[in-house]
Amino acid sequence: MSDVVRAAIAAELAQLEQIVRTPTEPLRYGVDLKCRDDLTPRLDTLSSDSVEGIGQALYHRLTTRRTTLPDDPDYGLDVRRYLSMPTDALALRRAAGEIASECGKDDRVANVDVAVTAPSRSELRVEIVVEPADPELQTFELVITVTDGTTLLEAISGQQ
Repeated sequence: MSDVVRAAIAAELAQLEQIVRTPTEPLRYGVDLKCRDDLTPRLDTLSSDSVEGIGQALYHRLTTRRTTLPDDPDYGLDVRRYLSMPTDALALRRAAGEIASECGKDDRVANVDVAVTAPSRSELRVEIVVEPADPELQTFELVITVTDGTTLLEAISGQQ
């Protein structure tokens, strides 16, 4: 979208009268379609503010190549790219830092702790401990295996 179009849209938006109050914290995301890698046959839904909803959103964020979403070119970090990079300790720590930074972009996440290991030459294991911003949700772990150019969401599991 060109700068001229953006400026025109901004000018029109500035003239609109607000008829609904601006939401206050905590913001709620509503429902989302339940899907790890694809939609379920019955198009099941889940709360976007649930542990599973946040876990699936992070998984999608980590399996989407950056710049592929026109509305958010800064969204995504395709973890499959790490398979073609060195797997020494420094590279794995760097990958963990990049993954943590990407997960931190989701405002439903207060804190993450990421560990990336290479069990074999053609496999990476990404373990993420996620502390949700919503204090009513428990801390949970997200485990992703990356192998042969594919990803597998192994688990979204709660912590005690």
